[in-house]
This record gives sequence, structure tokens and C-alpha cells, in this order.
Amino acid sequence: MESEFEMDLASPVGTRALYIRMMRRVRRATSFMVAVTAVCAIASLGAAFALRRLCLAVRPASRQRRLLANILRSNAASEYGLAHGFGSNSSSPGAFLESHPIADYEGIRSWVERSVLENRNLLADTDLFQVSTTSGTTGQPKVILQSRSLYRREYLEYTLAVLFRILCADPRSILRPLSIIAAGGERKRMGAVASASAANTLYRTSPVRRLAALPPALLEIEDPRARYYYFALFTTACRSRCVATPNPTTVMEMLGAAARHRESLDADLRLKRLENRFGLLESTWHEVQAAWIDLDLASNTSRAPLADVRTIVTWTGGSCGFFARRLAERLPNSRVLELGYLATDSPICVPLGRHRQVLAADSVFAEFLPLDGDPRPRLYHELEQGKLYEIVLTNRYGLYRYAMRDIVKANGRIFGSPCLEFVRKTAGFSNITGEKLSEDQVCAALATCETALGLSIEFFVVVPDLESQGYDVFCELATSANSHFETILPESFDDALRELNVEYRAKRLDGRLRRAHFVPLLKGAGERYKHAMLARGARDVQFKVRHLQADNAHRELLASMAQ
Repeated sequence: MESEFEMDLASPVGTRALYIRMMRRVRRATSFMVAVTAVCAIASLGAAFALRRLCLAVRPASRQRRLLANILRSNAASEYGLAHGFGSNSSSPGAFLESHPIADYEGIRSWVERSVLENRNLLADTDLFQVSTTSGTTGQPKVILQSRSLYRREYLEYTLAVLFRILCADPRSILRPLSIIAAGGERKRMGAVASASAANTLYRTSPVRRLAALPPALLEIEDPRARYYYFALFTTACRSRCVATPNPTTVMEMLGAAARHRESLDADLRLKRLENRFGLLESTWHEVQAAWIDLDLASNTSRAPLADVRTIVTWTGGSCGFFARRLAERLPNSRVLELGYLATDSPICVPLGRHRQVLAADSVFAEFLPLDGDPRPRLYHELEQGKLYEIVLTNRYGLYRYAMRDIVKANGRIFGSPCLEFVRKTAGFSNITGEKLSEDQVCAALATCETALGLSIEFFVVVPDLESQGYDVFCELATSANSHFETILPESFDDALRELNVEYRAKRLDGRLRRAHFVPLLKGAGERYKHAMLARGARDVQFKVRHLQADNAHRELLASMAQ
């Protein structure tokens, strides 16, 4: 009697099936060896960089002084350096700090525009690799000049530090494809200069892309319904144990898309074939199909979306903290790690623990403006535990005493270096009658309400009402509990804010500020709000809900979603 092996060879169909099974085994073995090699490389390099960072943390003051002197010396020959006398200041960083004013992006906008027109960096003596566009504080977008060495040095080290933390948190995660979600968008041209998002360039230029589960074609899908569905599908099919994305709402959207299309997702996993359910363009669809065919789906059956995910690396500070907590509730078996404090303008901190990060002291020179009214900037080593500061940066690539408009908090120390925690943007403030309410206070107050009342808040935005001298809280609850909106929730929220903000308490006591009014929103309001913001030009992957808004346009939009 013929063996199964011989029967397979007896027909072209059987031969092809045997060949496919053999190639899958070869690919699986090769992938395993690549993964093991990657683990060893990440472990050794990550440990080396972590040790280096710990050494740098010992004497931050002297390292920051040397860095500033080096920045001024290396950029003295640039047009900006010549115009501002960097050559004479290079021997005395103190003279630079006294003579060069602190400024925001508008202070260098004309220099950036000239650099783009002339296709060279006039602000620093470095190459002009590309420009990246991000939001600005005046409504006009900011164009950031970027060098190749920014990605080959600072961002590469940052990426290895994050991978090392993933490896420490869950060693098995590196043995499977990582679900890495960055901003999409092809490289374009801005005049003679290439233009692309920093996150997308970091993904393309980093060796981490070889460990990625998601094909680049998925990042280019414009329809958000299709994009998040395929993110969830590929992550589940690859049995990824780690999802890395700047914004926690991305993972929330993936879970939402999987829930809405659960039957389709189960069918795609069970039948191991895809259907063009969302009408993707033919070229995009072919790339998605090709990536799907390359997956080893032999052991996959219908399973819960993101069932294997054990580590989520994302932003947990500022307004993202609210959604990071929701994410931890939705995926209780997963650990949420802080991605780290970085921006399009510059990498700022390097993560060294689950929620601990120190300044990249050999990459950026930082000053800190206290929020208590003291005008004297503090240096990094002078920060006081628990205090809030506005951060001001100087780096090698053309930012000099640049006000980031970010508020950070000094939270602990590693050796001599303060740990930094992002709190909010400076724009996250409201002041109707002197209460100086901040976005982080609003988020903390609602978190207290959730705990005290046993509620789960899906989405909220607080908008000041100047006419009635109070705040309206547009809020979507996970379950129907409209009775809470009348008295219980407003009272709890008011009590929490009184504890957090003494000025708010004083204004409530003397009657200058009314109690907050809660407006219940329809189910799915958070998703509708995000799509409306994207339609107005917000960027998808890096979109963050600003929970404290003063714009009447936001009030009108939110009111249209009220129950």
C-alpha cells in the first residue's frame, strides 16, 4: 500500500501541497532562527544602551554643559549660528543662555521656510534629509527639518531602548511578529525637499520593521473602517504578543472594528482567505492579499481579537492616560508600558523602566520654566520633586531655546537624574474667573468619579460656558445610567475638583462659578468625534483627544451627539 508521502507525489496537486507544507516548515524554522538572533541582538544592544544611560544619569549637570558647548561649536558655521554669534558663545554656554531669548516655532518659521526653498538646513550644520509636518500653536502647521543622523543616532537608540523594555516585560513577544502601528503616508515633496511623517520614516529606516506583523500596505489604507479591521485581523492571525503604537485609541479602534465585524473576522481566520469587504483599491488589495498569503495560518482558527496580546507599548501620559486606563480594562491580561516622551521636533526622553524615563542628556539640552511664576529657568539637575515645568529644548538639528509648549513633572530620580513625566500641553487650560482649571485636573476628577460610583466612561470633553460661568461635561458612559447625570455625577465631579484645585474651590464657594453640567452623549459619540476631527485635518495615528476645549465649534459638534 502506498504511503501518504508517495500518494502526494503521485499527482501535481499533491506535489504542490507537499511543497507548500515543506516550504512553510522551512520558513517557520528560518523565522524562528531570525527571531532568536533578533532576541540576542536586542538583549545585548539594549543592555549596553541601558547601562550607558545609567552611566549618563550619574552626573547630568556636567554632561548637559558639555552638550550645549558642543551644539554651539558644531553649528557655529551655519547661517543661523553666524547670525547669532555661536562662535563667540561656544566657549561660554552661559553667555548663550543669557543672550538668546526663549522662543516658540514662530521665532524660527522664516528660517525653516528659507531652508525648504534652498534645500539646505540654515539653522544647523547638518544635512537636510526630509521635513515633517506637525500641528502648530497658531493654527498654521509646523514644518520640522530633519537630518539623517537624527534617525541613525537618536531615534535608533530610542527604538532599541523600547525593544529592550518589551523583551524584559515579555521575552516571548520578540519570538512572534510585533504589531507596530505608525503613521501612514508616502514620501512626498515640499519644493525640492522630501516630506514624510517622522513616525513613518522611523518605521521604514529602523531594523525593527523586519520583526513587524503588519505589512506597510495596511498603513496606507485611507478608509479607517478597513484600516482598523485589518490591523486587528493581522495582529490576531499572527498571534502577536505585543502591540506598539503612539496612541492608545488606535488599539481601542482595533477592538471596536473587530467587534463590529466579528463574523467577518472569524470567517477570514477560519477559512484562511480574505475578501475585499471594504472596496480597497486594486493595487492596495493585491499587497494586502500577498501579505496574507505569506502568513503561516496553519494553526489558526477562530479566536478572540487580540487574544494573544500581552504587552501594549503606547503613550500613557497627558490626555492619553484616560484611554490607556480603558485599554487596560478591555485587555486585562495585557501590560501597558509607556512608549516614552518624544516628539516630531526631537526625541526628548529615554525610557528605563515601566513608567520611568530620563532626559536624553547627551542628545538634547533642556531648560525648565516653573509654573509657579518664578521667571528663572531651571536646569535639568535643579528640578524639584513633584513640581510642574514647561520644557525648553536646544538640540543639534536647529532648535535653540525652543519652547515645546509641553508641561512635564519631575517624578523621582535615577541616580542624579530626575525622571520626567509628560502632563499636558500648555494649551490644556481654562480660566473663566481665575480658577485656572487644567486638563490633567479634569481627567483626574473624572477618574475619581469612576472609582467612587462604579462607572465606566468611554469618552468625554469638557467645554467652558462663559455666559453661565461654569463647565459643561459632554460624556459617554459604557452603560446606560442617565440618572447619574442629574445629581450624583455632577456632585462627585465637583467634589473631586474642589480637592484638586484650591482656586476652583474658592470660586465655587463665593458663587462665581456654577457646578458643572453633564450632557449625556449617544453611544459611539467618541468615534464620531474622532472622525470629525480627522475630517478637519487631524492626523489619525497620533490623534489625541483634548479633554478640555474652549472652542465653540467643539461645543456645537458635541451638542449634535447629545441624547
